[in-house]
Amino acid sequence: MKVYPMDHVNLVSSVIICFGAAVMAVNITRLYGVMQRLKSIPGDLYDSLKVRMITNYTMVVLFFVGYLVVLAALSFGRMAAGNFIVSIIFLFGAVFVLLGINLQNRMIQSIDIMYRDILETNRKLNRQITAQQEIRQDLSKSYDTQTVINKILKMGLSESTVSEIVSDCLDLILTIPWLAFRARGSVFLVENEPEVLVLKASKGGDNNLPDQCATVKFGQCLCGIAAKSGKLVHAGHIDNRHNAVDRGIPDHGHYCTPITARGRILGVINIHLRAGHEKNPIEVDFLTSVANTLAIVLMQKYEEQRNREMNHRALQSQKMEAMGTLAGGIAHDFNNILSGIFAYVSLAQRNLDKPDKVENHISQIHSGARRAADLVQQILTFSRQTDHAKTPLRLHLIIKEAVKFLRSSIPSSISIRENIRSDALVLADATHIHQIVINLCTNASHAMADGGTLHISLEEVTIADVKSIPDIGIRPGEYVRLEVADTGCGMGQDLLDRIFEPYFTTKESGEGTGLGLALVAGITKDHGGYVKVYSEVGKGSSFHVYFPVLGDAVAEDPVENETGEIQRGKEHILVVDDDDGIRTSTREILKDYGYEVTDFSNGSDALALFKKNSTAFDMMITDITMPGITGDKLINEVVDIRRDFPIIVCSGYSRAHTLAAMPSFSEEKVLKYFQKPVDTNALLVFVRECFSRQPH
Repeated sequence: MKVYPMDHVNLVSSVIICFGAAVMAVNITRLYGVMQRLKSIPGDLYDSLKVRMITNYTMVVLFFVGYLVVLAALSFGRMAAGNFIVSIIFLFGAVFVLLGINLQNRMIQSIDIMYRDILETNRKLNRQITAQQEIRQDLSKSYDTQTVINKILKMGLSESTVSEIVSDCLDLILTIPWLAFRARGSVFLVENEPEVLVLKASKGGDNNLPDQCATVKFGQCLCGIAAKSGKLVHAGHIDNRHNAVDRGIPDHGHYCTPITARGRILGVINIHLRAGHEKNPIEVDFLTSVANTLAIVLMQKYEEQRNREMNHRALQSQKMEAMGTLAGGIAHDFNNILSGIFAYVSLAQRNLDKPDKVENHISQIHSGARRAADLVQQILTFSRQTDHAKTPLRLHLIIKEAVKFLRSSIPSSISIRENIRSDALVLADATHIHQIVINLCTNASHAMADGGTLHISLEEVTIADVKSIPDIGIRPGEYVRLEVADTGCGMGQDLLDRIFEPYFTTKESGEGTGLGLALVAGITKDHGGYVKVYSEVGKGSSFHVYFPVLGDAVAEDPVENETGEIQRGKEHILVVDDDDGIRTSTREILKDYGYEVTDFSNGSDALALFKKNSTAFDMMITDITMPGITGDKLINEVVDIRRDFPIIVCSGYSRAHTLAAMPSFSEEKVLKYFQKPVDTNALLVFVRECFSRQPH
């Protein structure tokens, strides 16, 4: 084959063709890479692009081959063939460009579709996120609402007053973070006057509410309108409905929510809003729920208050009835005692010339006075106005003494049988144990009006199985059991259920106080003991009283020893008492034993003399309750003048009552507190002991 030399034009054309072929070779490589990446494009778009890319790839290859053919034609002088091939190449080039443009358009359309799909997907995601946020907000608001409601309901179970509840409820409302409130509000309630709201709580700036807001009539101002209509009232600004507005007050809005229950308006919750705040259904639902819950709590509290008032009235009625029973019983007992005293006084007056008989009569008078004092002591014990200290005691000594006392007061038709088999120690008060024995035995004797046998026993028992003694809550342990049994009429279950009730008695009016068995139960419980009663109608009753055994300790003898000869004195004693009889008798007794006595009927005169010459006196015996300067103030004044001055108190009130009623009274400033009636021998002995202990 002949090869023609190239001229300059052909040479340039050959270079351009070679360059075009090189570009086509690069495009072939790139198109192959694009086709590989098309595999990651999904579905229909991939199929469409794949066909076009293969076509383009083929066209590029053909272009490349065409360039090579043209280059060969030029080299071998085949101009006609070269021109033909060039025209074909340009034709394919035009087709290739057209396909490229179409491919780009298709790709742009696909990208646009993908972009739109992405935008729609983003919109859906945003809507889902917004919905989830709204759900979370709704859940948060629901949680806050439920929390507030639960707290309000808990208030109803507490001992809080209505005022405390509405105040705390307002605090809860104003602390909710998502509410558009101004942390200001108030609560009104309907009280004694119908259709009138009374301000019960206010917070924030509402602490300075105008005076006309102290009470609001139904129908007046926003709160009154809410109360009148029974519907929530909203105001975005101060308007003509808002009557109670001071000049210069900033613009604001309100939610006024009625508190209703069973068709009854209980009050209104008033919440401040920022000016222009629109009515919000969520806020309305929240306030309505809170108001309804508060209404439930208020109704419960009102019901409790009504029940308390009814119980109080019933209790007062019972107390009045009981007081009548008690007064009749006390009058009966005191009349019996006084009858004996008057009788022996009359006998003593008639037998003044017979010293032996007079001494016996006086002894009987003293015995009657002691019985009266014991009766008062029982009443005070029942009302918890006595002072008694518990010490280690042996019960058998107290029981024997009580039985000795009973033999003279129980009818002769009743025989007494003792079975004392224990000398164990218990921690007890001798006077109270004595009262238990006397009251149980007296009650037993009343049950045997026609005579019978009174059994009194004392023994130690071990309680291992508490089920063996049901209904009294006894604990396992060592006990001393006192048993008082009778062969009387017995009791049915209806009486057994009530025998320990205060003032309850089966006796005729005026024949008993109804305190006896109530005292037994109260004293036993105070000593950590238990009472169990067994009774059968027609066969008698048996009272078992259990006291815990103390164990090893030093027992105190409950029986008072006879005092020896009382020593005389010569000291100067100041006596202050507003009761003429007590003051005079105390003065005369002290004088009989050699003491010099100055007495006053009031604290003012006594203090005036003491201030003038405090060194003239060696001791003061004073009452506490007196007109003018009371005993506690007199004691404080005297001690301020003479710090170590000996003072004895003689009062009709117990020490506990005096300490409670007179806070200024100090036991540290007195040597001894005697509760009236005072045993004169005990007083004389103590006075002498005080002076004997003083340094000479």
